Amino acid sequence: MYEIGVNPWVWASPVDDAALADLVPRIARFGFDAVELPIEQPGDWDPARTRDLLTAHGLTAAGVCAVTPPGRELVDAAPEVIEATRSYLRGCVDAAVAVGAPTVGGPVYASVGRTWRMSVAERAACYADFRRALTPVADYAGERGVAIGVEALNRYETSVVNTIEQTLDLIDGLPSNVGLMIDTYHMNIEEADPYAALAVAGPHIKHVQVSGTNRGAPGADHLDWPRFLAVLATTGYRGAVCIESFTPDNDTIATAASIWRPLAPSPDRLALDGLAHLRGILG
Repeated sequence: MYEIGVNPWVWASPVDDAALADLVPRIARFGFDAVELPIEQPGDWDPARTRDLLTAHGLTAAGVCAVTPPGRELVDAAPEVIEATRSYLRGCVDAAVAVGAPTVGGPVYASVGRTWRMSVAERAACYADFRRALTPVADYAGERGVAIGVEALNRYETSVVNTIEQTLDLIDGLPSNVGLMIDTYHMNIEEADPYAALAVAGPHIKHVQVSGTNRGAPGADHLDWPRFLAVLATTGYRGAVCIESFTPDNDTIATAASIWRPLAPSPDRLALDGLAHLRGILG
């Protein structure tokens, strides 16, 4: 029913041309169908070269992951910062078009780790500011057939949106190519009932990322994966389901994602075990 993908962050960061040349053949050999492609910095990987590499190994581009380190902001930021972030996101859209990815997804509203308290009125103003800031990017993406998936993060990584309900409020009124990027790790922390939240998200889902509740392999955790995937099947979503975890060997990404220990005996084991668990459920 679903292609199963993986993010090269399981093994490496940054994901650049050299990393992809090494990892894409391995990902294909393991039996994955698709690859998520993060863009930490514009130019990390060449879109035409990456498209050809994926094609040569029988893989598809599941989506492009927008990365928001400090300074990439669409809310509560100087106009020049917002415009620079828009430019970065347009570049992500262009890369998605070049590799044939249907979606650009991520926490596109503010940098990961940036938190501040907001009153009800301040939150409403923040969300309105986001909609104004993202609209030109959404239009640009829509003209090129690309969706934007907005990802809720847990409370330790953002104060803008932590739940599906908040994210639906955030994107209300934006063009129809803007929806949600689901991430089971964050849902496990923030949703009282992640299965019910997934059902509510259903019509708006643009991309799905999965990992164990400890950021390890799906299946080596306490999430009810058969139930989760059964609910997902009722939503109408038919894109890829992609394993996202992170190497502990890159200081920047390990710190941003709070990866303080290996999450499996090896990155290969994490990917293979997660793939086997998902395949066992999906058939």
